[in-house]
Amino acid sequence: MKENIVTVCLNCGKKYGQKYKEVFGCWTDTCDICFKKNVVCASAPHDFGIYSNKNIKISDRMSV
Repeated sequence: MKENIVTVCLNCGKKYGQKYKEVFGCWTDTCDICFKKNVVCASAPHDFGIYSNKNIKISDRMSV
């Protein structure tokens, strides 16, 4: 997993995001969290409040 998260697919954004906006720009790219290719992605920091994988590790520990 990358240290800094820049691009995130909508599924990972909803799962790990700290915030969620109703309207934002999307494009087809590779997700920096799950590494799925050619999926609809958005800006992780701007649209979901995800800046690094520290947020994801904390969220995964809390959900166990």
